[in-house]
Formats: sequence, C-alpha cells, structure tokens
Amino acid sequence: MTDVVRELGWQAQAQARRNVLALRTRGTGRWGSVSVAWPRQYDWELASKWADHFKWGLAERAQLEVVDLPQPHERIVLFEVGYAGGRLRAALDYADSPELNSTCLREVGLYFKMQYRQSGYSSRRVLPAGYVPGSLHLYDYLAPVRALRDARHFTYDVLGRCSPDTASDAQRQAFEQLQAQTRFRFHGGAPTVRYSRLLREVAQARVCVDLPGVGGFGFPLMDCLAVGSCVVTARHDQRLPGGLVDGEHVIFVRPDLSDLVDTCARYVEDAPACERIARNARHFFDAYLHRRALADSCLRACVQVLEAPSSASLFD
Repeated sequence: MTDVVRELGWQAQAQARRNVLALRTRGTGRWGSVSVAWPRQYDWELASKWADHFKWGLAERAQLEVVDLPQPHERIVLFEVGYAGGRLRAALDYADSPELNSTCLREVGLYFKMQYRQSGYSSRRVLPAGYVPGSLHLYDYLAPVRALRDARHFTYDVLGRCSPDTASDAQRQAFEQLQAQTRFRFHGGAPTVRYSRLLREVAQARVCVDLPGVGGFGFPLMDCLAVGSCVVTARHDQRLPGGLVDGEHVIFVRPDLSDLVDTCARYVEDAPACERIARNARHFFDAYLHRRALADSCLRACVQVLEAPSSASLFD
C-alpha cells in the first residue's frame, strides 16, 4: 500500500468520525455563546503551519468567523473574542524566540506565547500558548497511528530525524552519537519522508529522540507526544501548559548529551517503564496540546477576563 493510498483511507475514516461527532454534539458546545473573529490573512505566508491549529480548534469550540483584521506585527496573529456583550483583543505569538513584542503587548488584553519562557514574564497578561504538531493532517492520522503504536510491533529500537541544513549543533552531535553506537537499532538521520510515514515510524519505534533546535520547541516533539511515544530529549528553556515532567511524560538527558546513548539503551531494555512514559505522553498531549485543548485554554482565559467586573484586575 502506498503512502498516498493509505493517507486517503485515513482521511476518509477521519471524516466519518467527524460527521458522527458533529451529530452527537451539535448545540452542546461549552463555548457556544463565545464568538471569535479570526483574520483572513496572516502576516506571513507560512504562518498557517502554526496558527491554523488554533483556528480550527477554536472553530470546533466557539462561533468562529473569518474576517479582515489588520496584522501589523511580525510572527503574531491578532484575533478578537466576544462574550456577554464584551470584546477582547488577543495575540498569538508563534515566533521562535521567547522574547515578546512589547508594542503588541500594550495593544492587547491577552498575549498567548508559544515559546513561553521557563521563568515566565513580568506581565500576567502573557500566557503559555502551547505548541503544535507538524501538520493539521495529524488529526486525520491520529487514530490509526495510535493503534499501530499500541500493537507494539516495533521495527526500530530508537528513532530520530534531523535535517543537516537546519540542525543545531546539539542535534548534529546527538545523531552522530546514535549512529556510531552498536547497543541498539537506530533509525533516522537526515532524509525527509512524508508526514504520514514519519508518524508511522514514530509509532513503530520503542524510543524516540527529540532534541531542541534553535527555537526551542519544535514539531517533532509534539508529533511524538501525540502518537504516544517514549521520548528522550534535552531539557527545554521554554515551558508548555501543564509542564513536562522528567520521568513521567518524557526523559531528559544532560545538557552535554553525555548520557544520551545510555538513557536510550535503558528504556529500550525496560519495556514497562518505556510504555508507562509513552502512555503519559499521549495523555499529556490530549490534555494540553490537542487543538481542542489549546482552544479551551485560550477561550477559558479570554472569558475569565470578559466576565470580570470592570473594576477587577485579573491581569496587570
């Protein structure tokens, strides 16, 4: 079966599930009285890789309308949330840097930051936005690739991918170590594969390696968490909603990567521990990073502000 044929089958199955879900949940949404005005165009042609996860998550939860909204700030999506007669202007900052756009922060009621700094920010109006997987197609492919992971028919002991053109020094060093060792079967490296095949490889690996790139969080980590994988990674300078816990959701290695190979070997050999972390990773994704969870977190914060008396100061 080719990747394309498999993808078409997965997409058809996903559409059937969406149709059934729409019939069961019509008119019962928690945020049915909340409206969202979302921009028709972004500031950057590639912004949809990040922003559309929020767009479609919000569309599943609230009354979303696509409108003409000015987008003057680089790597930021400005949108508006309406509730109970009030209206709130908000920002989604998807830039790789943990730094904030101070001009934009002054203009909005809430500022959702993807690469949210571990130590936080001086303004309480800045909230962690989470991060997103590599493609919206993840949601079409999630059920079958999770079933493949649950079957535990592993083709690889350890999986990791890295592009030589965009890899950080830490990533290149990690993959050199993994390719040189002989303690377990390592698969990965530089070649680029179709997204559906990448997810299948993740599902067929006992352990997945992900190391932060130049910008901190990246798509591969979110893909691995979504499938439900035992992920070995370096500690991040940024923070996700809920907070990744070492030994529970992921396994952190030392900053100098001196224990990378030993850590991978340990979890390849310790199947119960490996599977426990893989289950927790999947639960973490569903609770905090699924597009519906991202939307719920965003809407909850916005409604909290809009419900507060005008004299109250929930944020600074």
